[in-house]
Amino acid sequence: MTTTKSLFNKKEFLSITVVQMLGIFGGVLALFIDSLFIGHFYDNTALAAYGLVNPISLFVALIGGVLSQGVQVVCGKAAGQNNWARINKVLALVITLCIYISVVFTLICTIGASPVTTLLGAPNSDVALKALTMEYLIGYALGTPAMCIVLVLTPFYILDNNKSYIAKSIMVMLVVNVLFDYLNVVFFKQGLFGIGIASTISNYASLIPIAYSIINKKTNLSFKSKNIQWHYIKDIFNYGHIYGLYKLCRVFTPLVINRLLMNTSGADGVAAFSIISSVSLVTNSLISGIGSTMMLYTGRFFGEKNILGIKQIIKTSILCSVIINSICIVIVFISAQGLAHLFSDGHETVVSLATLGLRLYVLSMIVNSINYILRNYYNCINKKSLTYTICILDNFVMVALVAIALSYIIGVTGIWLSWVIGQTLTLLYILIYLSVKNHSIKLSWDKILMTSELFCD
Repeated sequence: MTTTKSLFNKKEFLSITVVQMLGIFGGVLALFIDSLFIGHFYDNTALAAYGLVNPISLFVALIGGVLSQGVQVVCGKAAGQNNWARINKVLALVITLCIYISVVFTLICTIGASPVTTLLGAPNSDVALKALTMEYLIGYALGTPAMCIVLVLTPFYILDNNKSYIAKSIMVMLVVNVLFDYLNVVFFKQGLFGIGIASTISNYASLIPIAYSIINKKTNLSFKSKNIQWHYIKDIFNYGHIYGLYKLCRVFTPLVINRLLMNTSGADGVAAFSIISSVSLVTNSLISGIGSTMMLYTGRFFGEKNILGIKQIIKTSILCSVIINSICIVIVFISAQGLAHLFSDGHETVVSLATLGLRLYVLSMIVNSINYILRNYYNCINKKSLTYTICILDNFVMVALVAIALSYIIGVTGIWLSWVIGQTLTLLYILIYLSVKNHSIKLSWDKILMTSELFCD
């Protein structure tokens, strides 16, 4: 087994992590801004409609995330071998795939808006809620291709050391979205459809800095159709499909939660959950940013057969996530009521439900981030069965089962507790699995990371 001198740099790690967080948050930034405008300028029914469309944003992240996560590992390994020709071939392939898949998805959401909104939980009996959900869905879905492209380009620009263009892209998206949301509310008055269209415009505007960098040759990256080599699909999906499973689980979870809330607290509960979901867009960006950077480094160190570097990146990722998420827990716990008022000022029932929900939801952040990092690591080293199990338990099965059980016992509070309890149970499963595998309850880093099984070929 060969090890090389560690090339891990903590300053570089933090710098890349911030860009990863921005790139991931950029994919959901439009929804976050929309929720603020909807909460202030429209009623609870509109806020509930926004909440019902949230799974669509997760599905969009699934499309871009599968390709992006696959790129993290495949191109990370190529960068470790200084193989830039392969990186540009992968770039051409993932952009093409991204466009094809996202266009089909957009057509489904726009042409089939009525059945899609029913699937999302908008009852046909509530005409107003269903109509508002359809309006927002159609307007928002038109921007899917641009959202996906920004997501998949983020790791390429990091590898090319051109992180500033991703930051510029997010800033353009932010400014344009706020501007057009405001214009819609004050001048155009197109309701939730106009809010959705504002998101679409901002998503396409975010491509301007990226297009500028490519046209003016400010990057080593190049998109050429002749570079497309379809055989790379296997490698990309080998590492990226786990992220797809993760996001698919996170699509199903809110579908279950929304239905439970409709039964226990009606539209107010769904509106409160939309506020929690909006805040989670930020908190999950922190967790995902750290996990994505970890995958990028692990892929690079795996290509170098650098065990020391792998151990350093996992330790640093977990430590960083614990520190950042601890700070977030304190901030959200203290400011929960203010955050709830920010999204739904004047709707006291919704604010009350969301305040409690936020405080209980954020308690899961630390354990969730540890599970996420370990799952990504096991994916990088091809421990697929363990990766699948962690992904399904952590993001759907445990949370859904706890939510269903506790909703019958303590109502809405039980639903809000489902994340911290369910994800803690998942971490316990991981520790028990590793203890059984190693025939010991004392787990060293080598045992947790399975370093004796690396590079056995």
